[in-house]
Amino acid sequence: MYDKGNATYTSHDNYTHECKCKQDSKGWHMDCKVDAGLQQHVRSFNTRMNGYVDVTQQILDRSLLALNQKQSTQSLYTFSQYSKDLAFVPIQGTWPTVGGLYEADAKRICQEEINKYDALQRCQLEAKVNFAGIIDMCVEDIKITGDVAMVSTAVHTAMSMCVEVVVKNPTVFVPGDPATLNLLLNRPCIGNCSGNGICTQGKCNCKSGFDGNDCSVDITKQPVIQQIVSGDKCDIQLGPCQKIYMSVSNFYHTTESRCHLLEKTFSNGHFVETGYGFHTTAEQLTSKDISCLLPSQSDVQGKSIVAYTVSVTSDGEKYSPSKTIVIYDSACMTCDANSNCAIKPQTCMIDGNCRVANIVKPDDQTYRCVPQVNNTAWTNEGLIITRADIWTRKQYGCVCNFNTIEMDCACCEEGAVQCPYGSHHQCVQSGSLSSCGTLMPAPLYGIDGYTRSLTGCVCDHNKSLLDCACCQNGGVQCGSHFRNQCVQFGHLDQCGQKQYVFGP
Repeated sequence: MYDKGNATYTSHDNYTHECKCKQDSKGWHMDCKVDAGLQQHVRSFNTRMNGYVDVTQQILDRSLLALNQKQSTQSLYTFSQYSKDLAFVPIQGTWPTVGGLYEADAKRICQEEINKYDALQRCQLEAKVNFAGIIDMCVEDIKITGDVAMVSTAVHTAMSMCVEVVVKNPTVFVPGDPATLNLLLNRPCIGNCSGNGICTQGKCNCKSGFDGNDCSVDITKQPVIQQIVSGDKCDIQLGPCQKIYMSVSNFYHTTESRCHLLEKTFSNGHFVETGYGFHTTAEQLTSKDISCLLPSQSDVQGKSIVAYTVSVTSDGEKYSPSKTIVIYDSACMTCDANSNCAIKPQTCMIDGNCRVANIVKPDDQTYRCVPQVNNTAWTNEGLIITRADIWTRKQYGCVCNFNTIEMDCACCEEGAVQCPYGSHHQCVQSGSLSSCGTLMPAPLYGIDGYTRSLTGCVCDHNKSLLDCACCQNGGVQCGSHFRNQCVQFGHLDQCGQKQYVFGP
């Protein structure tokens, strides 16, 4: 490439090989040379042009260093000797990543990082370079590694591609206008330093009061968490949930940068602050993306659900407004889009841990998990009232409907009717005679016909509480005095009447 006029060149092969696999007496290994194919092509130029200066090597040496102010030159992986393994299966990766990133999140991060560089934008517009393939590779790298820092590799690759196109096609430059050439020679700064600094050799020198790689940070103001990119909920059944990814603004990395987490515990259907707060590492991934470490399961005593309010600081003094993330176990919990969580049927949440129905307490086998009785505490075996059927008060002793002379038929609960002869020791809900012959024992099918469980549902008399009875078959709660009982709609007079089931 020359700083004047158009260069003439002989021929080239359209391919730039930077790494090759070679086999010798020691086996297969990687042979990598920086821009090997490109430099071979560059040497094919006819350099015998009187009055012109060859600046190709200057471009190659300087333009590919655009990100070195931010990233270490150490490679993420070290390629050494390779043995040929025909059975090798490459890592595929899955969405979401371990950190909770989805494909759309990764694509956005890769695209935004490339768009921050004016040189790359001009390369797309003026040289018609298409970076779609690089973005796809960037997304795939994040999918496999789970590391957003892989975007730096994508930017380096895009810079290389841009330089290669410019070297091979000098007609990209407008005669007499060295703008594009200067853009490559003078290493580009992110976002033109946001208008708050001067770009010198790829580094922004920020005006007083501004900081960050692109001078976009107003150091007099607090950072802002735009969103939790990895999602505000994390299911430990899908991954370890040990890192949270966030999109931020007005954040810059210093030795005082950190994340502050305030723990919340799940109680009575709500998250309540425990008063326990702590700091964790804030890792800046891109100029607009950071990650925070979260405690492991062992750090929170294996709790199946816990929440944290998260805030970040650049200088250790000004903290952002907080966002909340919920860590839960879908084996026993459900959480909706608004992070309203509830215990699943046939499970207990005892001491913050999931327990399946009927599991025995480890240190006392007289207690077990009985969700119908109490899904947040162990139930004493001796207090569990078992009955043959939830609609049948007694199986014998009442007048038979099919023969009023006989007294050996079932006695029914409120809202139930006797089954016909053959099943006359059973009652079923009124209008459900087809169920005769199939017993519904308690507490497996509920405490009684209208009460599915004694606790675990929002209280009708106080929506902030979640320790009232759960109703079934059209039942309604009895209110604050008999909060653990449901009765047939319109029959509130029955509340407190079943002491043999619900106690005094």
